[in-house]
Amino acid sequence: MRLAQKVPDMPRDIPVGNGRLLVTFDHQYQIRDVYYPHVGQENHAGAGPCRFGVYTDVPGKGTEKLSWTNN
Repeated sequence: MRLAQKVPDMPRDIPVGNGRLLVTFDHQYQIRDVYYPHVGQENHAGAGPCRFGVYTDVPGKGTEKLSWTNN
């Protein structure tokens, strides 16, 4: 029998919420937690990171490969 390892609670870099919905992002801007309609109860994001995308004219960029520059 394999025992599940407890993952320590990690602080999230960007929490975004309004009292009924809370979405937290990690240091690579991947969605880690989604709570709705009761913040702090069931985490709808599951066990791993969720990736999301934003349409731009630069193909193939994901949040894990972002590099920020000031022009």
